[in-house]
Amino acid sequence: MTTTLASTPRTGRRLAMGGRIAGAALTGWSAGIHLYLWLDGFRDVETIGTLFLLNAIGGFLLALVLLFTPDRFLTAAFALGALYAASVLGALSLSLTVGLFGFHESIDTDQVITTLVVNSAAVLILGTLTALRLRERRPRG
Repeated sequence: MTTTLASTPRTGRRLAMGGRIAGAALTGWSAGIHLYLWLDGFRDVETIGTLFLLNAIGGFLLALVLLFTPDRFLTAAFALGALYAASVLGALSLSLTVGLFGFHESIDTDQVITTLVVNSAAVLILGTLTALRLRERRPRG
């Protein structure tokens, strides 16, 4: 029998709890960045302003879901968190390269590097936890 990081119940629970806390913190941080930027002037940018506000609201709600969802829904919460962070990275990447809804971002502007780091960490942590949870559900043969 092969022993993995999450193979013992106690280790698996600790990993899931740590993931919940880290994932919620990173998701809340990303949402906070978007709220800060919206308040700092992005609310006046057509389409992008509305999307920043929706991102902030959705991110804060998702952070709460990550913290308080029952265990049976935790895999879905982890997956949603990873997808949320990946979508932020995707939108920012588009904005930095070809533009998004006519808006072009610069790597040198306020919060861009922080957003890239925070959301990359969230994708890594929440994506890994999603994969581990799905692996646990797989029938052993």
